[in-house]
Amino acid sequence: MHTRSLASWVASLVLCIGLSTRTGYASAEPTDRIRIVVNGLRTTMGEVRCLLFDSEDGFPSQVNKAFKRGRSRAESTATIIEFNGVPTGIYAVACFHDENNNGKLETNLFGIPREPWAISNDARPRGFGPPGYARARFDHEQTVTVHAINLNH
Repeated sequence: MHTRSLASWVASLVLCIGLSTRTGYASAEPTDRIRIVVNGLRTTMGEVRCLLFDSEDGFPSQVNKAFKRGRSRAESTATIIEFNGVPTGIYAVACFHDENNNGKLETNLFGIPREPWAISNDARPRGFGPPGYARARFDHEQTVTVHAINLNH
């Protein structure tokens, strides 16, 4: 298993500038919705940006490998990001609160996030890298799956 440094993960997550839902996926499986409830916003400034992954490939920060991308204005201490047209399966999500709305995750000199971030299942880093897909994954088997996560400050 290849482990990347937290600084490398953060640098890749910076690519979340132009988040929009990726299209072009066809599936014979039923398509439904995943609703991510992001808790713990400390300000109503900016947006919360998320990447939804359907495999460990690229998780948690390679934007071009995310199954879907989403964002929502920060309007309260919590916000909701919905991903529509999601087939049943196993997914993981990575989010950050872009407080200054500049499209990138602010970090310190060591690559440690200065803006709040979250991973599904509230998975925390072990060592010097981001949490892995195996710890962050969750099942989507319903018409609407609601998955709540908490921002790390």
